[in-house]
Amino acid sequence: MDHFSQAMHLEYAKDNIHFQSLVPMYVATRMTEYSVTVRSVRLFTPSPDTYARHAIVTFGHYRRNTGYAPHSLQASIYLIAVKETNVIDVHSRSLMTLRNKR
Repeated sequence: MDHFSQAMHLEYAKDNIHFQSLVPMYVATRMTEYSVTVRSVRLFTPSPDTYARHAIVTFGHYRRNTGYAPHSLQASIYLIAVKETNVIDVHSRSLMTLRNKR
């Protein structure tokens, strides 16, 4: 959806129609109940109400953002990590960590 929103923004900008896409990290919902770490409401996993209150403030200011400042921090750290290493390498290390914890 993010790429679609960005394409729509570029297509309709000449008509002064703007699109914004929110790209959040985890939000504590029933969909994240599989994880003890993610399902509880914390700084980096806000409740849906908290996330919505923060995200609504960003409307009209950005073409793309996370909608929540701590998520922006997470995304920045992730992008730095990806820039430092190969994306596949990061993913394979995550899988190895999960396997080693079992």
